[in-house]
Amino acid sequence: MVYEQTPTIFKKTVIKDQQEIISTNFRIYFIDYLKLSSRLHDKSRKLVHNALMNGYVYIQTKNLNRLIQEYVRLRFLNQNSVNSKELNNFREKLLQNPEFKSIYEKIQAIWEVKKEEFDYTFEIDYKKDKDIKNSFPPCVKEIFSKIKEGQNLIHTERLYIVWFLNALKYPEEEIINLFSNLPDFNRSKTGYQVRYAIKKGYTPYSCKTLKTYSSCMAKKYKDDLCINGYFSRKLNVQKQIAHPLFYVQYTQFVSEMNKRRIEKEKQEQNNE
Repeated sequence: MVYEQTPTIFKKTVIKDQQEIISTNFRIYFIDYLKLSSRLHDKSRKLVHNALMNGYVYIQTKNLNRLIQEYVRLRFLNQNSVNSKELNNFREKLLQNPEFKSIYEKIQAIWEVKKEEFDYTFEIDYKKDKDIKNSFPPCVKEIFSKIKEGQNLIHTERLYIVWFLNALKYPEEEIINLFSNLPDFNRSKTGYQVRYAIKKGYTPYSCKTLKTYSSCMAKKYKDDLCINGYFSRKLNVQKQIAHPLFYVQYTQFVSEMNKRRIEKEKQEQNNE
């Protein structure tokens, strides 16, 4: 990534006689850009949709965050290929800086709490031959129920279900078809709205946000996991589910563990 003090103008548009000049201070070599964007599903990340000059892709500041996240993710994945002694030496040098040390220790403390969620890592992406709807939280089941009955959905419900299914990598057409039972369904209009919502790249609402919209259905469905949470083995306390996607992940993880336990018990019985 290259930062230039003087911003480069890479696009000019004219809308209703008003000229808009788009510039940026950041550019990245196109090969490095392709490495970072290859796993990002947002169509706007494709090279053909970005400004390319002299081998460099020009990136607006607002689009940097996702690329930086991907860079960090790839660094974590590749950390085992780097000499551990080299990493430790580098970390020790950085920790000599008091400001960095303070930030590092804060992140470490947060990580100790958050990393528990990775204990329940389970692939929850869409698969055509595998139905995971039974693992959906009550808030999603309620929307599916309304759609099945042909009830209209409010704007926040429509956005939420699109972002939720997109996070599970449901195909666009399946998401669009989901709305076909609604009274105001128009395939062309719905397709445009779904693609626009997906393009935004937002994650589904958190449980806290759903409660503010009165869209939390834990009590209506008497869902034990939503109401009582789960037991944290690391913190030795009962924790609340904070996000619908973690609900799916945790439910699938527990289901898989139970399946393995049953298979193991059967195998042990057969060996007796």
